[in-house]
Amino acid sequence: MNPSDPKYIRNIILSYLHSCVIDSNPKSIIGFDQYNARDKAPIIQNILAADEEKQIEALYTTQQFVIELKHPHDHKHFWCAVTVASNYNGKEQLEVTSVERRNEIITNENDSDLPLLRNPEILIGQKDLTALSYLNEPEVLYNLESRFNKSQIYTKCGIVLVTINLYEYLSIYGNDAIQLYHDQDIQLLEPHIFATAELAYQSMAIGNAKTIRNDNSSRFGKYIEIGFLKYHICGASMRTYLLEKSRVVYQAPDERNDHIFYQLCTQFNQPEMKSLALLPANQFRYTSEGNAITIKGVDDAQQFLETREALTLFGIENKVQMTIFRLLSSILHLGNVIINEGDGELSYVKESDKSFSIFCSLLKLDENRMRTWLCNKRIKTGVAVVNTTSNINQALFA
Repeated sequence: MNPSDPKYIRNIILSYLHSCVIDSNPKSIIGFDQYNARDKAPIIQNILAADEEKQIEALYTTQQFVIELKHPHDHKHFWCAVTVASNYNGKEQLEVTSVERRNEIITNENDSDLPLLRNPEILIGQKDLTALSYLNEPEVLYNLESRFNKSQIYTKCGIVLVTINLYEYLSIYGNDAIQLYHDQDIQLLEPHIFATAELAYQSMAIGNAKTIRNDNSSRFGKYIEIGFLKYHICGASMRTYLLEKSRVVYQAPDERNDHIFYQLCTQFNQPEMKSLALLPANQFRYTSEGNAITIKGVDDAQQFLETREALTLFGIENKVQMTIFRLLSSILHLGNVIINEGDGELSYVKESDKSFSIFCSLLKLDENRMRTWLCNKRIKTGVAVVNTTSNINQALFA
């Protein structure tokens, strides 16, 4: 190979500057006397360098790499931490020194074989493997071992939860642990099976609806982030960050509100739901505005039973379920409230408005106070707070 070839120079720099992460302790969780790299350990592709210039720059700063060695006694593969012992001239052999100060000779069969980079010590023990600068097999195993040795048996890899059996009891499954993850931002907490359960609970969608193009469209905003490695996609992540709230109060022609409202309306004649004062879907404005009450081939009553079954499966007791349904019913009745135009810039709700009375009753609100605040607004200007009336358009918009 031509010594002036950038690839040739690159290989010399790689071989000279790298050092590797490897644990030669035969009892180590990542020792290959237990986990054979070829047969058992999961192989995670090295996503080392996006371009040669950045890789060489990284090598100058880290001077670390990963090479597979064999145990001197049983010749099984294992990883051993080493540093470069002497200058490397680009030939087939590289002399390195292990953490035990033993010298090893590494043979490079092919100049194109690139050693694997280590992560800096500050990254070791990351709770999410995707946070590692260099994601390769020994680095993944080393990170898992580091956490395992601290009794941190759970580690994330994006949305995947990785766990290692400690074969002993850990006091991390009690009620205190449940409360720690309940209704929290799990991204800020340590990985745990409870975090996975909480994420599943938070992701339950009663937010799907019929649109013109899709009878079961997820009405969530989604942020998708795609990672590239040298012009190729190497990974992606997606986050749900917004629910289409406007659909609750308005639907375009031939579209529906969220499915759960129509499912609930099918129960209007069920004794259990009598306290909710439900009506058929065609009698609520929020479920009839799009003039698409039903979906061909979909049984909303059966779907409601399946929804309740799912809620029960997630441990949501019947009392809590009824509270959810009460809230949904109150939203439907609020949509039937009629706001009237008064003199000048005034608006008002009649005392005889039955929907308004039901809405207040369901949420246990004082009718007089609620009637006032539906048609008035409070404005804060500096330190002063001013109450002012709303005209009919302002009240309807609010």
